[in-house]
Amino acid sequence: MVTGGRVAGRAASQRLALARAVLVWTAAGLIGGSVFRALGGPARTGVGEAATWLLAVAAAVLVGVVAGLVAQRGRPSDAVAQRCTVAAVGWGVANSAGWTLGVNVGGVATGLAVATALVAGISTLRSVAAGLGGLLGLAAQPALAGVVPAAVGPLSALVCGTAGFVVGLAAGSRRVSVRPGPVRAVAALAAVWAVAWVGAWFLTTRLLSAYPVPLAVGVETVGALGVGGAGTALLWRRASGEPVRAVVLRWVLAGTGGLAAAWCVAWAVWTVASDPSTAVDGWLDIGTTLTLPIAAWLALRPTVAAVQARVPGTP
Repeated sequence: MVTGGRVAGRAASQRLALARAVLVWTAAGLIGGSVFRALGGPARTGVGEAATWLLAVAAAVLVGVVAGLVAQRGRPSDAVAQRCTVAAVGWGVANSAGWTLGVNVGGVATGLAVATALVAGISTLRSVAAGLGGLLGLAAQPALAGVVPAAVGPLSALVCGTAGFVVGLAAGSRRVSVRPGPVRAVAALAAVWAVAWVGAWFLTTRLLSAYPVPLAVGVETVGALGVGGAGTALLWRRASGEPVRAVVLRWVLAGTGGLAAAWCVAWAVWTVASDPSTAVDGWLDIGTTLTLPIAAWLALRPTVAAVQARVPGTP
C-alpha cells in the first residue's frame, strides 16, 4: 500500500510538473513568435531572417527559463523530467527553425534536441550549454548558403549544428575534452532526424503536392516522427532495453496527437487574427511549435527514464 501510494504520488507530481512546463513554455513560445513577427521576420531572407529568428528564440528562451525557475522554486527536482523538458524546448526551437530557416536546419535541430536529453542531460549546465551551442551553429548555417552548393545544404546544417553542440557540450563539462562516444552519439542522432525530416519533406512535396495541406503535412510530420523514432530506438536499444516497435508506435501516436492539437491552435489563432487573406494553415507554424514539443516530451520520456535507470549519465 505504501509503495502504491508513493508511485501514485510520483505520477501526480510528474503530471503537475508537465502542466507547469507546458504553461510556462507556451507563454514563452507565443512571446518568441510575436517578437519574430514584430521584427518583420517573415519578410526577411538569408542571414537577416536567421538573425531575427535567433533574437526571437533568445527572447522566448529567456522568458521560459526565468519563469521555469520561478515555477520550480521549492519543489523537488526530477532529473528525467528536467532532461525531457530541455529536449522539448529544443524541439520547439527546432520546429521554428524548420518553418523559418528550412527543413534541413530544423531536421538536424530535432536530432540535437533528442541528443540533449540522451547525451548531454547529465547536468543542467551541460544540457543548456550544449543546446545553446547547437542553436548558434544552426543559426550560422544560412550564412553558408552562398558558399556551399544547395545540394549539400542539409550536410552543412548537420556539420554546423553538431559542431556547435559538441563545443557547447565541452564548455558545459567539468573537463575540457569530450569523449568520442558522446560525439558519435550526437552526430548519429542529428543525422537520423535530419534524414527523417528532409526525406519526409522531399517525398510529400513531390508526391502529395496536389492533395490538401492537412494530408501532406500529416504524412510528412507523422512519417518523420516514425522514422526518427525508429532510428532513436535502434541507436539506444542496448542502453534502454526498449522494443523498437513500441518506441516507433509511441512516437507516431504522440506525433498524431500533437499535430491534431496544432491544427486546433492554428484555427484558434486564425479566428482571433480575423485576416481573411490568410488560410488556417498560415498559422500552423505557431501550432506545431507549441504542441509538437509536448508530443516529443511524452514520446522521449520512457526512453530517457530507461537509459537513466540502466546506465545513469552514460550515452
